[in-house]
Amino acid sequence: MPLSPERPSNLHPCLARWSTAAFSDAADTSPVDLQSLSAHVQHCSGMPSHTERLQGAAHWASSVMRVRLMSCVVLLVLVLGAVLALAS
Repeated sequence: MPLSPERPSNLHPCLARWSTAAFSDAADTSPVDLQSLSAHVQHCSGMPSHTERLQGAAHWASSVMRVRLMSCVVLLVLVLGAVLALAS
């Protein structure tokens, strides 16, 4: 049963095929293709990209290291202060 503009595609957005500049033919802008492309873009726009995931992981690692570094500096200062207090 062929698809028509009145009957939208039930295909998963990733299964649709579109013409792009990589093909020598003109782009096909039928309503079914545009609806499928729109569904695909809406599906993908809500998902974080690989770069955003890496940036989030780097931010998390940086905040964890910052807390650990500050803890180590405070502990080192307390230990050195105690040693200097006991030595005098």
